[in-house]
Amino acid sequence: ISALVAFALFVPQMLKLGFKVEKMVLSGLIKFSLPLMVAGLPGVMNDFMDRVLFRFFNVDDSLWRSDLGIYQAAVKVAVIMSLFVQTFRFASEPFFFARAKDKDVKLTYSKIMEYFVAFCMLIFLGVVLFHSAGNLISDYFDYKHGVDTPNNIGNTNMMIINGIFEPKTIFRYGFTLLVLASIIGIVLTCVTGWQLLVIGGLGFLLTMFYYKLKFNALGDLDIFIVFGVLIALGTSFVLTGVLDYSVLLVSAPTGLLITGILHANNTRDIENDTSANIATQASVLGVKMSRIYYLLLV
Repeated sequence: ISALVAFALFVPQMLKLGFKVEKMVLSGLIKFSLPLMVAGLPGVMNDFMDRVLFRFFNVDDSLWRSDLGIYQAAVKVAVIMSLFVQTFRFASEPFFFARAKDKDVKLTYSKIMEYFVAFCMLIFLGVVLFHSAGNLISDYFDYKHGVDTPNNIGNTNMMIINGIFEPKTIFRYGFTLLVLASIIGIVLTCVTGWQLLVIGGLGFLLTMFYYKLKFNALGDLDIFIVFGVLIALGTSFVLTGVLDYSVLLVSAPTGLLITGILHANNTRDIENDTSANIATQASVLGVKMSRIYYLLLV
């Protein structure tokens, strides 16, 4: 459904286009794009085959599944950074082509790369901190509300259940990470504009109170807004200084994919959540409908 949503959003623009084939232009486009297409094929293959190949990397059934879970968590962060890089490319490539023949073009490009790397590091750190904070705070409230117990399916939240950390320690750690992420947001706001503060503030609230929304079947909506809307708008604004809502055409499918990953986790936890009287989207739909819903998301 994410691909269909993206296609539907582009239809009005496509209908306004006129088509005319110019052989000279077409020849130049092919020469420019063909090497990029060939170079991109390994990445496309990896997107389709990476999870399938995990079972061949480790013969132990439980270990490869555990490794795959860690990999999936990293994928969520990587998808967001990929969106950031794509946004930068959309904003920068016209500028690069326009300045390609300038005498000081190398100096200009190097300065742009310096700022790009700096902002990339800050955004990456902020995303990781926000994501980690959300997970830790959610783990704390899941434990406090009886969702995660020693007998739960999936052995989730074992750091608290096994007594490795006190519940309050997990909450304080998560809240500290959330504060650090907010500081990064404030720093970026100082060099951009107040609009980023609004976006970041909404992200703070949705992260802090995610558990309340999750317990009332609104967790999927929360995740989509954060990963599919706010991060994209914030990243675009940092790079361009303009709130460009067209970037949502690119980020909406990514947001749906990440929501699908969350929904898969909640589907696994239906029995745990139901026994704790928690109404997630998955527990409301049931296993059969949750599978259909997951396929629509991804």
